[in-house]
Amino acid sequence: MTTPLAQAKAEYAERADFWPAGLVMALETATPHSGLVWVIECVEALVDLLQPENADQLQQWIDQLEAFGGETEEAAEEKVRQIWPPTHDPFRIALANLFAAAWKLSHDISGSTYRSLLINALRELGAMPGCRALGGAPIFELFEQLEGRQR
Repeated sequence: MTTPLAQAKAEYAERADFWPAGLVMALETATPHSGLVWVIECVEALVDLLQPENADQLQQWIDQLEAFGGETEEAAEEKVRQIWPPTHDPFRIALANLFAAAWKLSHDISGSTYRSLLINALRELGAMPGCRALGGAPIFELFEQLEGRQR
């Protein structure tokens, strides 16, 4: 039987659209809310590794994300709009998805929409040329680490 990680690696190599779905499901099934933790760790690792020009701003948003969630829906939507980039920026798109996911979690809305937001964030991160050049290794290594901590 193929593991979720092996399946995701194969799908990532094939550039399948929803390659991260099985990984998100595996983490969330084992420990609810751990998918969000993993994707935040992926963003942090890739910011550190790839050093984008807006790394300082991205880190500020990551720091805010860790305490985010108790806001009203309107405040959460405004935060997502603030982060969503005017031009394509995978890091900002991923973070906007994560802010929306964190808000949903804080309001006990952790169903398919929450998981879809995590998957979309990972798809953006995984499609970046810097991540592609590494074969997605930072994402997969962090998954293995988190999966190991859950055991």
